[in-house]
Amino acid sequence: MTKAVSVRGITKRYGKFVALDDVSLDIEQGEFLSLLGPSGAGKTTILRMIAGFDRPDTGEIRIMDRNIVDLPSHKRPVNTVFQDYALFPHMSVADNVAYGLRQDRVRGEDRRIRVREALDMVEMTSMAHRRPDELSGGQQQRVALARALVKRPSILLLDEPLGALDRRLRQQMQIELKTLQRETGIAFVLVTHDQDEALAMSDRIVVTRHGRIEQAGTPSDLYDYPRTAFVADFMGSQNFLFGKLDKANKALTTRDGVTLYADRIEDVAGPEALAAVRPENTIITMDEPSPALNRVRGRVIQAMHMGNTMEYVVDLPSGAEVFSRQSRKHATDIPIGSEIWLAWDRADTAIFPLDDEINETTKRSHKTMREPA
Repeated sequence: MTKAVSVRGITKRYGKFVALDDVSLDIEQGEFLSLLGPSGAGKTTILRMIAGFDRPDTGEIRIMDRNIVDLPSHKRPVNTVFQDYALFPHMSVADNVAYGLRQDRVRGEDRRIRVREALDMVEMTSMAHRRPDELSGGQQQRVALARALVKRPSILLLDEPLGALDRRLRQQMQIELKTLQRETGIAFVLVTHDQDEALAMSDRIVVTRHGRIEQAGTPSDLYDYPRTAFVADFMGSQNFLFGKLDKANKALTTRDGVTLYADRIEDVAGPEALAAVRPENTIITMDEPSPALNRVRGRVIQAMHMGNTMEYVVDLPSGAEVFSRQSRKHATDIPIGSEIWLAWDRADTAIFPLDDEINETTKRSHKTMREPA
């Protein structure tokens, strides 16, 4: 099947800053794909290249197998929804949605039918005569979506569209966006720095870093099988422990002299590495756990009520601080100051190469080691 979008070897520089460095990716027809990364990672630049707002220095971009690098943005089968919605304040909802059709000289009954269909899709028909300042944030978001969809694009680009909404409304709009994408069958490309947003809506996620693609895959692939410490950390909370690698035994010995075992080692070349485990995969116990588990001694220094979970900060003898997330339904009351065991299965452990950014954080946490008075 023809790809909705095919990007090959695009590079973009702004002076000495490399925004994109030889990026290639495919977006399937009818796919919901998220470009996820921190600020300056290149995700918005990729979206702007597809939209036609910026031109790559090198490389090729094809939409439905047509090279569109030289095609102006208004002639591409692409529409974009921005975070600020960009609605015309003096126009009604219906006129905002019809604006692009007027520019394309779609007239009369055909235009009215398409506007009504677009408003029906986002359940805003009853508010067609209102102006943007009479709408809530979520309603303005729906109008912006209708205006983008009314032109029947092959690809809909979403540039942090939920960033201005409060948490509850943002979660509601995530459901609505995913439902809308399935109903229309259009390829949606979302730019976001919010991992939960990407996990909730995407068929695939592309994680960007320093202008390159760090990893691409399904939400479960990236969450459960990250290939780098950066992806492991960016896709959710992660504990990292620095140590010396025993590659033959898939083991790492921490600064406390504790040996941790892992089922996965990701391309570690040097003698030192990072062991990683997610807080929700750990258990806290007062009794010594089975030797079959990875286990470390520690002291609870903070406990946080997070609704249906409890989160504990555990201080290790080295001075490193790690987190444990326990379901409140099954958690026992653990007073601050308690000496505990923290344990987890080796199948929930991965060992990664050192990373300048992640390793620096680990070193900082080890620098909290208490000095003699």
